[in-house]
Amino acid sequence: MRTNLTPTCLIIALASVSASADIINPAQLVTSPDGPNANLQQLIYDAGYTSSVGFLESAGDQTSDEWFKMCRGAESMRWEVSWQRAGHAPHHKLGYFMPDNPADITWVIGGSSSGLPSVADLSISGLFGLAFYSGDNGGVNSTIYRSVTSMNPDGKDHMVSLMIRDAEGYLRSCGRILSWEDLWNLGDKDYNDFGVVAMTGMVPTPGALAALGLAGVIAGRRRR
Repeated sequence: MRTNLTPTCLIIALASVSASADIINPAQLVTSPDGPNANLQQLIYDAGYTSSVGFLESAGDQTSDEWFKMCRGAESMRWEVSWQRAGHAPHHKLGYFMPDNPADITWVIGGSSSGLPSVADLSISGLFGLAFYSGDNGGVNSTIYRSVTSMNPDGKDHMVSLMIRDAEGYLRSCGRILSWEDLWNLGDKDYNDFGVVAMTGMVPTPGALAALGLAGVIAGRRRR
């Protein structure tokens, strides 16, 4: 299966919006029908981070096809489940796939019934995409959504990608928060169903192998 690898780096996302993609509205990330403390911004704060929520230049992933690559010089990266606000949460899983074989997914972390740990350290060589096992259908043959919107069965962008900011509000050069919607057609669109912080090593590069212009994934924990 051939995939489009034209990059639209998240750092300059507003300059590279796909004409067919639904842009994620930052306003949806600071409110939630689940309750006043269930919005993505609050969940990020509660997890001990600050982020770019509400900053248009870097809020949401403003691109439809997002690929990732290890930060230059990093030997490994850590994926950690930081929040889950969904009925399907026990069956959630996050994994990765390579551009030349998107059907072959390596699942890495997940919910309590996934059989996977909630934290994992790993190293991936080359460009990769992310895959999210939604947990619908009772966790059996659940719908899989990807960071590459063109591969999603409903054609919707189910992942928001946010830069991590330190306690003073400055962007970290290598920090990324990834949060997903697990319902078909995006459900309530607040992107709080499955939140992962990727640290010390992963950089988003939506599209082709552009060694330059990649955003990274080193988390900046703020002091409580």
